[in-house]
Amino acid sequence: MRMILGILFLILLPVRLSAQDVAAMTTTDLIQTYVAIQDEPKAREVTTSGNSLTGQLGEHLFIRAFGWEPAAPSQAGFDAMDGPLRIQIKARRLSQGGGNEQLGAIRDLDGFDVLAVILFSHDYKVVAAALIPAVVVRTNVDYDRHTNSWRFMFTDALRAHPDVNDVSLRLQSLEF
Repeated sequence: MRMILGILFLILLPVRLSAQDVAAMTTTDLIQTYVAIQDEPKAREVTTSGNSLTGQLGEHLFIRAFGWEPAAPSQAGFDAMDGPLRIQIKARRLSQGGGNEQLGAIRDLDGFDVLAVILFSHDYKVVAAALIPAVVVRTNVDYDRHTNSWRFMFTDALRAHPDVNDVSLRLQSLEF
């Protein structure tokens, strides 16, 4: 079945599907096409797993842009290394209306030295990206007892902080 889906994906790849085409698909066909598309970035070595596309794309862009060394899979606390610096990478895909800039849960505030943050638009264009020292992160988080983690909002005010290094243009210049 997987081979058939792969062949179907390669046949359909050059064809752009319109919203009407997608709406006309059966739910089963839609899910199978989605799975084939979701697996392709891993086959192209853009992502390392079938997990969150948003997080994987964020990691991919930052690591390429800065030449960082990827951390071992499932490494707790950080995603990449730049010499001795441990870098946690967080990405968020904004809804079509924009809005929520809350990043994924931060479990260990002492597990990284720099937080690399990227906001994607709904269609995965880089809206904003920054490198934030851990000390700035620690003073701008809220504890969430329910998830036993820290919430961090990448707001306009935080982006204007003097210790936050805006790297949006550098990441916007890259393609996946």
